[in-house]
Amino acid sequence: MVRYNTNFLCVSVMALGILFVVFDMYHKKVVEGNKSSRVYLVGDSTFDNTPYVAKGKDVFSYIQKKNSRAILNAIDDSKISDVYRQLDLVNATDHDTIFISVGGNDILAREMTLEQLMVKYRKMLSYVKKGKVVLCDLYYPPQMKHLHSIIRKWNTFIHLFNEDYEIKKISETMVLPEHFTNIIEPSELGSVVMAETICPGESCNPNANQG
Repeated sequence: MVRYNTNFLCVSVMALGILFVVFDMYHKKVVEGNKSSRVYLVGDSTFDNTPYVAKGKDVFSYIQKKNSRAILNAIDDSKISDVYRQLDLVNATDHDTIFISVGGNDILAREMTLEQLMVKYRKMLSYVKKGKVVLCDLYYPPQMKHLHSIIRKWNTFIHLFNEDYEIKKISETMVLPEHFTNIIEPSELGSVVMAETICPGESCNPNANQG
């Protein structure tokens, strides 16, 4: 009888130990993951359209309402080569998400062939060390139809990354003239559309429970 009680006690202690380990793993992965989940915006004025709209009506402001820990590293007029400096400021963990939208200004500058830009873009992606990376394709500004053909080729290139990265097709949501201001920048309405495309719903915590 004594031996039975002792065995029962040992089994109970082991079961409690297992439950504690499982709970601790859950806490670290889910609870702490939710707390630490941040969203980084990297790239050009697709994200940093603050110079072109009223205060609080920019893309980042709407994203920040969905995730108070969102961080804007994107800078207006940036090219692919500028993204390295922005990524240096990213202190991402495996729980965090990095949205990258860049390439439009490189296409506008016409300093390289499209093939050269693609090589440059691939190299830039390999610079990202941590975090979930989400790529954005380019929209088609209605007043710049002469560039639509080359943008379409660029977007085809971006979409080829879909096996390794999530792709946000802003080309399919930023489609109306009123979505733009200053010809190519997201307008106040465009900011709302951009934010909803990037982070649908009320919150923006796309990678909280991964890692």
